[in-house]
Amino acid sequence: MEYFAKRYDTGQPVRITVRGTKVQSVTPIPSGEDLPTAAPGLFDIQINGGLGYDFSSETITVGQAAEVFRQVIGCGVFRFCPTFITNSAEAYRHGVLTLMELVETYPEFRPVMAGIHLEGPFIANETGPRGSHPPKYCVPYNADRSGSLPFRRPTTARRSSSADSTPWGFWSRRGTRMPRRTRFPKRRRLARAW
Repeated sequence: MEYFAKRYDTGQPVRITVRGTKVQSVTPIPSGEDLPTAAPGLFDIQINGGLGYDFSSETITVGQAAEVFRQVIGCGVFRFCPTFITNSAEAYRHGVLTLMELVETYPEFRPVMAGIHLEGPFIANETGPRGSHPPKYCVPYNADRSGSLPFRRPTTARRSSSADSTPWGFWSRRGTRMPRRTRFPKRRRLARAW
């Protein structure tokens, strides 16, 4: 399949040849008026929601999450991590289950969701490091409790943010920065909220 566009960086008209899902070549062409602009897709590691919907809401539906995904994709983002801000275990559980149902209902969104980004709950409950996180959901780091985060199914938590005053650090697809006994496998299935 061939597309004609202007490069975002030079404005040069080009022919873009695609086979399957891979760009095979980008070839300059002599001219092209009224061509769309072609640019690399964006990757966002933190999108909390959109269109008035919050992924952290205990009431977000699959349909609402799909609207957000379509909006994000329409803005040029090809992969992103839906983000859950520090919240109750029930909100984490509902959000993760909703996103899992989303990618089962709309398989086209599966490659768009790079993982899930958790903010907290291991956030220092003191003014400063806590930022705008709700104090009632901030909990101190606990190695025994960290293994019961609510992720035990194919949709994976890839990143967790925490306050600098905790040893939690962050973990991602490439590995972890955590105390040795709390390392997570790359994938965990959703079983129960802690």
